[in-house]
Amino acid sequence: MSEQQNLEVARAQIEAMSAGDIDRFKSTLAENCVLDSDSWGGTVEGKEAAGQLIQGYVDAFAPTLTIEQEVASGDTVILFYSYNGTHNGEFAGLAPTGNTATGRVIVISQFNDGLVESSLAAFDNASLGRDGASSAFASGSDAGASSSGEASSASANGSKPLSHSCKPA
Repeated sequence: MSEQQNLEVARAQIEAMSAGDIDRFKSTLAENCVLDSDSWGGTVEGKEAAGQLIQGYVDAFAPTLTIEQEVASGDTVILFYSYNGTHNGEFAGLAPTGNTATGRVIVISQFNDGLVESSLAAFDNASLGRDGASSAFASGSDAGASSSGEASSASANGSKPLSHSCKPA
């Protein structure tokens, strides 16, 4: 597929998430896709598991997503987008806060035959910390605390540093 076609598929993913259209989102994924981010606790493998993850995100935040920048090179697409929603549902083990969640995301996706094979996402969850909520995307329910209650490698605003890389499918 061309770079332009891959960009169109990447845009369709963002539009589908913003509209809450999980079937459309899943239609952009290869069957054996891998989505990866420490923000939601690591790696999700397979189209159905990815759909469940995104359904949970959409249900919890009903986000509006806006693409800010996009770049395509060969089979790789990089999207930089912003999100805005309200944390009204449980996600990543955290109870809803009712707080507004705004931030930015960068996603690097690898394509094969016009479908996403793998994606690596890094979230800026600063607004969640400023609003008094733990990062809704933090790994597990600890939201930046270790089992001893001490601060982990999470930043002061609750977001966790990205440590995984995309795995080819």
